[in-house]
Amino acid sequence: MRRISSDEAHGFPPDVWYMLEPNMKVTVRFFASHREATGCASYEADVPHGARAADVLSQLCETFPRLQPLAHNAAFAINQTQVAPASPLHDGDELAVLPPMAGG
Repeated sequence: MRRISSDEAHGFPPDVWYMLEPNMKVTVRFFASHREATGCASYEADVPHGARAADVLSQLCETFPRLQPLAHNAAFAINQTQVAPASPLHDGDELAVLPPMAGG
């Protein structure tokens, strides 16, 4: 079986990530409704090199099905800096999955 390089990884669903080059570890933090849906405050995720914040959330929705209905309006922060869903992750990063915020 041919392994997929990290440059080819973008756009592949999480169920084929096992074919990718060696994974990296990302610590995912959950807050409010996302914490309730997952049942945990943090989770160590194995993701392929080149994975983006949105890719990780897709993987997490498979691991935690109750997270799926909340995923469409999630925001992200990498290492405590708010980022776009397409932002790439690196080994050892902390990804915060943030619920919608109300202002006022």
